[in-house]
Amino acid sequence: MLPPKVECSHRIKRRFFGVLFSCFCALGVVSSGYGQTDQVTELISGLKDPNWHVRQHAAQALGEIKDPRAVVPLIAALKDPQLGVSASATYALAEIGAPAVEPLMAALKDPDPGVRMSAARALGRIKDPRAVDALIAALKDPQWNVCDHAAEALRQTGEPAVEPLIAALKDKDLGVQCRAARALREIRDPRGIEALATASVGRAQAGQVTRQIAALMAVDSSVRRHAAYTLGESREPRFVEPLIAALRDEDWVVRQRAAEALGKIRDPRVIEPLIAALEDQDGDVIEAAVEALGKIGLPAVEPLIVVLKDKKWYVKGPAAEALGKIKDPRAVEPLIAALKDANWSVRGNAAMALGAIGDPRAVEPLIAAFQDPSSYVRHCAAGSSGKIGEPAIGPLMAALKDPLIRQSAAEALGDTNDPRAAATLLERWRQLDLVVIAGGCRFFIRRGVPGSEDVLIRALNAYGNSEMAEYYLNCGNSGLAKAGADWARTHGYMINPSGGKATAGWGSHR
Repeated sequence: MLPPKVECSHRIKRRFFGVLFSCFCALGVVSSGYGQTDQVTELISGLKDPNWHVRQHAAQALGEIKDPRAVVPLIAALKDPQLGVSASATYALAEIGAPAVEPLMAALKDPDPGVRMSAARALGRIKDPRAVDALIAALKDPQWNVCDHAAEALRQTGEPAVEPLIAALKDKDLGVQCRAARALREIRDPRGIEALATASVGRAQAGQVTRQIAALMAVDSSVRRHAAYTLGESREPRFVEPLIAALRDEDWVVRQRAAEALGKIRDPRVIEPLIAALEDQDGDVIEAAVEALGKIGLPAVEPLIVVLKDKKWYVKGPAAEALGKIKDPRAVEPLIAALKDANWSVRGNAAMALGAIGDPRAVEPLIAAFQDPSSYVRHCAAGSSGKIGEPAIGPLMAALKDPLIRQSAAEALGDTNDPRAAATLLERWRQLDLVVIAGGCRFFIRRGVPGSEDVLIRALNAYGNSEMAEYYLNCGNSGLAKAGADWARTHGYMINPSGGKATAGWGSHR
């Protein structure tokens, strides 16, 4: 069935016009121009609708129409509290193009940093040379993320931005220098590469500090990698801005080392940039950002708690992990709430973080997570319950009867040093319960009873995993080491024969 005619669209309820009109735009119905004036007016009014879905669709539709009259209302929509609406308004302004450039340049001075960031993003998509000077000025914005988006916009603008960026290499602000250098490297204009080389030589002659900054701006990524490491070792707060800029370097090792360096400096200014780095596409960079946030400690707790409410699961998981490293009790209730997240990795990281914090309030929620549909979450919940200790011993002993959780529960009990746990595990040994023996293998290896190797090897072969095989290989018992190596070879694993997870070896608790 054909869509209704545009002439009749004013009769559609405002609550639904956004979705329908987007369909009209996609089908080309509006392109004839008939009734477009009324539609633009209606869509502009839709930017203030109480329903954010309507506001978002209105912004999207205005981007399809590309009518200059929508520019000012769309810039106002950049302040919308819903990220989906402000993102759609940014896209729409970029689609409108040249007529939006001057209003967007003015928006780079808006008091709201979110508006300034969105304006820079839109200008980068438009690539209009008129915006270059305004974007260069935005490299000095007090908000690091506005600076980064301005640098990215200059990179997207390309050749017209080269000379102003070369001039920015001489700015007194180290952050401006490094962002300008990054943009020039990525534009790859010969003038910019030559200027980078000249700037590096000039700064290298000026002294040790400027040599290090110059190296972070170098064309050669191996030089930048070493510079990021060196700046971190200095632990100097004056290097924070260049290192924050390096979190957006095109080389992942530079980003990783910049995150590590910022963790060593431990300046509260780095918290937001490190949280943004949790969205990096490289896992090593994310891990370095998590470690850095953990080292910064208490000042990072509240911002990380806010991140736990983010819509992106791949950000919430690392945020939960970082909170576990900080171990602040303020995070307990938010992490308990995260045990019900829709994503299994977020739930698992929340469970592990609660175990690291060790607060008794987490026991009941963790026990409830024993029934989680994800085996990973169940394993994390059991292990964390064991770390909390005495309040969780009874539930963990009961969980030995649950086929979903019994092996993980045995592992947790074996690590508690609780007499009740030990008695229960020994009883299961007498019953030759191989599932429980496999889970509690570390407990039995630490006991190191002569002649128990055969049963432990049977448990490994029946219910083992790579972590268990690594423990066997490194526990100090030659028979178990051979069994661990055989299991790994059979299952296609490479196991580290250098100490691995064997924090306590064969017979250490005899």
